[in-house]
Amino acid sequence: MRAKRTEHSIFYDFAVILKNFQLYMNIKSQASRFRNQDEAKLQKLQAELGFKTIAIGNGTACRETETTIARMIKEKMLREGTQYTVVDERGASVYSVTPLAQQELPNLDTNLRSAVSLGNLIIN
Repeated sequence: MRAKRTEHSIFYDFAVILKNFQLYMNIKSQASRFRNQDEAKLQKLQAELGFKTIAIGNGTACRETETTIARMIKEKMLREGTQYTVVDERGASVYSVTPLAQQELPNLDTNLRSAVSLGNLIIN
């Protein structure tokens, strides 16, 4: 089974995008190499940027990502006070291919535009 890729954006204050990245969070054993790398990547990004809220889109790999993030919080692999929320993805992928999205986020592909859209949902 191929690892499921999820797109992520990290925001600061009012929708200023600091980082866009992809993670391969999957609880299947074949994906453990990706999962271990991505757990370390997430820890490094949190140490660098200091975020405490993680938005998880409710689409592909949502439950695997939620399971991994919840375990990382429980095992104190993420900063104290870190929380996550599952965000409804309806409309995010539709927005990501619109001319408006292309104008607002010209340097991002449609997957990362969707991630930005999800981040904006929790900011708003």
